Amino acid sequence: MTKRDGVRVIAKRASKRVQALMTAAGHPPIRPHWNVMHWNKFKYIAYTEEEAQTYAAELRKKLERERIMRDIARSNTRAHNAYLARPSKHILPFPMQKTNINPACYQPFLESASNAGEKGQAQWFTPVEWAEVLAQPLPRYRPVMVDFHCGGGHLLHGAARASTNHFLGCDIDPTPPRCPGYGGGARVIADVCKLFPLMRAVEFSADCFVLNPPWDLHQYRAPIAGLAESWLPTVRTAFAAHDGRTGKDAIDSTIVALLLALDRSSLCGEGFLVANESTLQRLLFAEAAPHAALASHVWAHLVIRGNPMLARRPALHSFSEGGSLGEGGTCRAVAPPGGEGGPVGLSPLAAEGKGTGERWTDQEPFHTGVIYFAAGHEDGLPAAGSALAAIAQPGLSAVASERRPIANLEAARVACKAIYDNRLELRNGPEIKTYARTEDSAEKWKALTEEWNRTHLSGADPLWNISLGPDDTIATNLSLFDTKSSRVTKAEAESLFSLNGRQPMQLVMQRQQRAHLERAAFGDGRAQTPWRVDPRLQAAVRSAVEEYHKVRSPLYPLSPIQRLGYLDECDTILCTKDLVSPRRPGGRGDGGEVVLFKADHSYALRSTTIAVNRSGTKLNLQGEADDVEWDGQELAFYIADEFTTERVFMDARLRAENVRLSILRPGEKPGESRRPARRSFSEGGSFGAKAGRQEERKLETCAIDFTLQDLVDNFVIPDVPDVARVNPGGYQDNLNLLNQIQSLCP
Repeated sequence: MTKRDGVRVIAKRASKRVQALMTAAGHPPIRPHWNVMHWNKFKYIAYTEEEAQTYAAELRKKLERERIMRDIARSNTRAHNAYLARPSKHILPFPMQKTNINPACYQPFLESASNAGEKGQAQWFTPVEWAEVLAQPLPRYRPVMVDFHCGGGHLLHGAARASTNHFLGCDIDPTPPRCPGYGGGARVIADVCKLFPLMRAVEFSADCFVLNPPWDLHQYRAPIAGLAESWLPTVRTAFAAHDGRTGKDAIDSTIVALLLALDRSSLCGEGFLVANESTLQRLLFAEAAPHAALASHVWAHLVIRGNPMLARRPALHSFSEGGSLGEGGTCRAVAPPGGEGGPVGLSPLAAEGKGTGERWTDQEPFHTGVIYFAAGHEDGLPAAGSALAAIAQPGLSAVASERRPIANLEAARVACKAIYDNRLELRNGPEIKTYARTEDSAEKWKALTEEWNRTHLSGADPLWNISLGPDDTIATNLSLFDTKSSRVTKAEAESLFSLNGRQPMQLVMQRQQRAHLERAAFGDGRAQTPWRVDPRLQAAVRSAVEEYHKVRSPLYPLSPIQRLGYLDECDTILCTKDLVSPRRPGGRGDGGEVVLFKADHSYALRSTTIAVNRSGTKLNLQGEADDVEWDGQELAFYIADEFTTERVFMDARLRAENVRLSILRPGEKPGESRRPARRSFSEGGSFGAKAGRQEERKLETCAIDFTLQDLVDNFVIPDVPDVARVNPGGYQDNLNLLNQIQSLCP
């Protein structure tokens, strides 16, 4: 067995006619009387003699198109080249086999639908001239346009107007857009069903949709389960329905596109959808259709003979810029599904049903349906037989079952113009205006695109919320998705940005700041941190905390009173024996004392600094005694008792009559509240002194309930390891160094 230029040859006798056909088609020479097996990346397709004839015909078409491409390349000016007069309107008619799947999206495509492997991509370009005509019934003002299966961007480009500023597209195929007019639209490479949760997270909505989704793919329900909570009751009802043709866990791709568009529509949102007419009749318009609830949002309906996605005359055959036959994934719609009508313009293989599982016949002509929908329209199509029905459904006769489909592009142009001229009578609900539109669609689309790329693309910017800057300071950042999705609260955001510009070692010195930093970097043990944290910052925080504990360790074991200086590291404290208060007579306990703290019970503990003002006298230079005040701070411990009342434990000497204790406001320094903000110029500043006394009366005073000795006698003061236990290696090294220094002394 050998392989030549993508064709495997198998040793099987066949007629000379096969060899002649392949040679006439321009195929490289192969051994006589051998049959041919076409090769692609995923499977072999063995051709019989009849199939080989069809394959040879396709190759002839390919050679003709390559000749046209060479003619285009030789032309230097647009004016002298008929093919370049409107380059984006000459669309590839070459049919792609159902097994053709772009390797770049092979895995996500197979995961998107239960029958993805059977149907394949089989995509087509959307003719721009048809997109332009079909978009006529939409509002003239279209600043933002959305296509959930944008492919090469031809549908968006054709439906755009001068007012269009943003093209928002999604496609599972990563092949770059080739439509010349698409430009740099905001295109996300994703399965739109898996992108839907992000749309809900940022509350994305838009005003104008143009849709030509894949046909007859059975897409999974799980990624779009949020539709069961849609703001539209019709969407909730239609999503819960099952058509019987798909599995219970799947739903038809045409219905999925319509459901997503309606759910993501604003109050004035609308659009159009191109689909197989048989699918629309079976799922939407037929009697007892499973998804008939969505038909109430449809206000116009076109039926087009054949498939306008396929060019009919060779003179129109061409390529999008930079393309070659069968390349990429920039085509638009999936080939017509088996069992739902016959395609017009397909290759003989596809026309006979080979490769699709069904045979098409002339007795079952294929038609393309286009429906115009709006979230605010809930009355459905006009009643049959009315004057408006003939406009909303061109070709509809008095007998509902009879309808003349639109035959060509010009007839479609006339029908779409008539629909637009009667929009006010056909379509109900609000309509997009310059003063009434969704203004943040593009920004939210950018937000969900960044989040999708961050979570699904290798090598993408991780968009850390907390990272370590080049100067070893903490850098904080909220992504656009974090902001738009309300993933974090305002308080959490303020807490995050309070770390910005600080060094980790600065924040580990005080317990509250250290706990705040550790919660942001690692979580609090009960839940993970809500932030995306740079691993370099996490390592820096661990190192800073470890270094802090080494430095703060005492040089020798401490007594219980000395260990109180380290008590601020604890959240609870254990009582060893009952502590009573003699200040509340009539309570429990001996002598009418109230037991505030019981033995073997743990109580909540917090520590803070208290402003201390001490008054006294001091001799001046003349030997006279002056009244003076000293301001400072002292550590206070608050322990909640059995009645959840916080009791204050401080040094006994602070109970003196010349000492005043007050609670500091956040950011306030001791003595600031007693200083007048401005000295008065009247009567030697007496006004300023009065103002100072008024401020002093506003201070929240603090009373001492128990002394520090009471704390030591009645509670367990945790042990504080000294430096020899915390850092034994460093401690021993320093001892050795001291011994060496001593040995140098005489």
